[in-house]
Amino acid sequence: SGKAPSILLYVQDRFCGLLHPFMPFITEASWQLLPHDGESIMVASYPSYEESLIDEEADRQMEALMEVVTEVRRLRSEHNINPAQKLRIVLVPANGELKEICAQSSGYIMDLARVEEMRLEESVEHPGQYLKGVAAGAELYVEASGLIDLSSEKERLRRQMGRLDLEIKRSQEKLANQNYLSRAPEEVVARERTKLQEFQEVRARLQRQIENRESLEEL
Repeated sequence: SGKAPSILLYVQDRFCGLLHPFMPFITEASWQLLPHDGESIMVASYPSYEESLIDEEADRQMEALMEVVTEVRRLRSEHNINPAQKLRIVLVPANGELKEICAQSSGYIMDLARVEEMRLEESVEHPGQYLKGVAAGAELYVEASGLIDLSSEKERLRRQMGRLDLEIKRSQEKLANQNYLSRAPEEVVARERTKLQEFQEVRARLQRQIENRESLEEL
């Protein structure tokens, strides 16, 4: 749009000003290439906070957009879907305001999350046919048909769980060993307990993924 070049120049000018105390030579060279007043950035006014430029509504819209894109990417990664695969998604916003934000941001969501079709609905029929998530107060559904080889994915997840079970068993045995607990430094024992908790949390996520694939197979 017509405003884009002026906004870019404004941001670049302020960016150079903020960085100048830490990167004087690079920012001076960059600043000299921009339209500017004065001979050097060294004597230019340091950027100041301008409350009039704060747009809370724009912040809310951007936050919602980022949450939706992040959740689509999470589902894609969690279910081992090819990053190049275009997705079909359905959003069920919690209210009219969120629905309007999603509608206005649909182009950005589709580009950033690699989505070929995005629908806004009041509800979803046969939700078991979708991968499910939640973002920005909206239910998010990714159409699963044809995206996942359920048998190979379940086998992959079970192999991961098997390796994880060995790590959990090893950690539990170590923490049950009184000789280890009495001789190891407290911080080492604390790290081992944290590691065990993380292993158990990952295992729970893997179990949920396996159950999700089994529910898809039943359809």
